[in-house]
Amino acid sequence: MSNYNVYFIEQYFYPEGWNGVEITQRIVDIFVKRGDNVNVLCGIYPYVDPCENQSQEFINLDAINIFRLIDLSRSRNKIFRLFNSLLMSSHAFLILVLSRKVDLIIVQTNPPPIIIATSLAAFFLRKPLIIIAMDIYPEVIINSGGILKNKLLKKLIKWPFNLSYRSAFKVVSLGSIMTKRLISKGLNKKNIFEISNWATGLSEENEEKPNPIEDDKLIITYTGNLGTAHEIDTILNTAKRCKNSNLKVKFIFACKGSRKIDLFKIVKKYDINSIVEIRDIIPKSEFNSFISRSDISLVSIRENFGGLVFPSKAIGLLARGIPIIYIGPNSDINKLIINSNSGACFNIGDDLALFNFLNDIFKNRNKLKIYSKNAKFYYQKNLSYEKARISYLELIEEIIPNS
Repeated sequence: MSNYNVYFIEQYFYPEGWNGVEITQRIVDIFVKRGDNVNVLCGIYPYVDPCENQSQEFINLDAINIFRLIDLSRSRNKIFRLFNSLLMSSHAFLILVLSRKVDLIIVQTNPPPIIIATSLAAFFLRKPLIIIAMDIYPEVIINSGGILKNKLLKKLIKWPFNLSYRSAFKVVSLGSIMTKRLISKGLNKKNIFEISNWATGLSEENEEKPNPIEDDKLIITYTGNLGTAHEIDTILNTAKRCKNSNLKVKFIFACKGSRKIDLFKIVKKYDINSIVEIRDIIPKSEFNSFISRSDISLVSIRENFGGLVFPSKAIGLLARGIPIIYIGPNSDINKLIINSNSGACFNIGDDLALFNFLNDIFKNRNKLKIYSKNAKFYYQKNLSYEKARISYLELIEEIIPNS
C-alpha cells in the first residue's frame, strides 16, 4: 500500500452512460490498484443517462471516495453553463485547499475553469499537479467564436490558462500535434508526457459483422459528440451530392452536442432527410451492436481545431475495424488514419472528392475489408489500454514511487 492521497477531478465520472467515461475510470483504477487513497471530485449529472441496472465494470467504487461538486443542471444556455462551471470549479478549489492531506492532484479538462482552480490549489498546497489534456483551453472556446472576439479579452483569458498549464508538474498530451499546440502555449517539452487514449466499450460480442442496416445501401455513421469543434458542412454537402446522383447511401448521425441544432437546420434546408437520419446518442450498452452495422464512420474537426481536440472515437473505430473518413485540418486523427491505412482523409470543403470516394467504395466494397483489417492490426499493435496503463504508471512513478 502506498498510502498516497490522490485527488482526481473531472465533471463526468459515475453514474454515466457515455462510453468515454471508461477512460477516466480506468485511469483512476490505476491509482486504486497501486494502493493509493483515491478521491474523485465530479459533478452530479451524467453526460449520457445510463441505462437501468447498467453494470459498472472498470473500477471498484468501494475503493474510492466520491465528492459531488456543485452542479446545478444540464442547461444548454451558454451563460448558465459558464456560471455552473465556475461554481463547480470554485467548489473543487475549496475541497482541495481544505483537505487535511493532498499528495497529488490530477485534473482532466472538463469543465475548463477547473484547470485554473486546481492549479491554484496545487500552488497553495505546494503539491504536484497533472493535467490530462483531453482538449486544450481556452483555445477551443476562443476558436469557437461567439463572445470571445475582443483581442484584449482573449489575452486576458489565455493568461491564467497558460500559466496553469506551465505550472503543472506534467501535462498529458494525446498526440504529437497536440504536443506542438502545448509547446506554443509556453510549455517545456520535458513537462509534456504523451499518452494516447484507447478504445472504450469493447466487447468480444459482435466481432463478426452482422446483417447491415440496409443491404443495398452504403451505411455511413457519425457517433458521439457534435460540438463546436466538429465540422458538418462538408459531410452534408456530400450528402446532397449523393441524393442528387441517386447514390445508394445512408448517413446516420447518432449524436448530441451544441451543433446538433445546426445539423437539423442544414438537413432541412438541403432537403436530404431521405438519406440523412438523426438519432439520439447511442448508450454504451447498445453501441457495439450499432457501430458494427456501419460500413464506414465519420470523424471531423473544424479549421483551427487541429491539435486542440482529440476525438477519441477514432481509436474506438480502429479497434472495432470500422473504416474511417476524416474531414479536417492536420491533426493527430489524420496521422492515425494515414499511418494505419484504415480509411481516407479530406480537406474541409472538398465534398466533391468525398463524393467520388464514396462512389468508388460503393462499387468496390472490398476496399472496406482491407481498411478494416488494417485498422484492427494497427490498434492492437500500437494503442491498447495495456500500453497506456504502463505509460501512466511510468508517469506516476516520477512523482509518487510505489513503496
